[in-house]
Amino acid sequence: MEQTLILEEKLQLLQKAMARHREKIMDGTEDILTVVRPMLDDLKLSLVLNDTIECKGARYYLKTVARLVDANCDRVIATTGEAEHIRSKNGKDNTELASEIARFAALTGMFAL
Repeated sequence: MEQTLILEEKLQLLQKAMARHREKIMDGTEDILTVVRPMLDDLKLSLVLNDTIECKGARYYLKTVARLVDANCDRVIATTGEAEHIRSKNGKDNTELASEIARFAALTGMFAL
């Protein structure tokens, strides 16, 4: 139980620090990662993003799971984000856009942005 509290306390520290940088990180996933990387190193945490494609009825969704892992224990905190995968009218694939939206949603959920 103590290890979970330690991880949660680290997450709270990250959330407070990220709130101070809010104006820098509202443009996308890369902005969030640029701000959070040095803090993750200091707190001995890892952030892992995994994308999957899921079919729900006739629609496809890109789902991202963001996992915050404490290097000192086996504890993990996870959040998810989803975006619908839509083909544009000219037939172009928008997987990259759907991935960006799903990752941004997962990270903003993780860091309470």
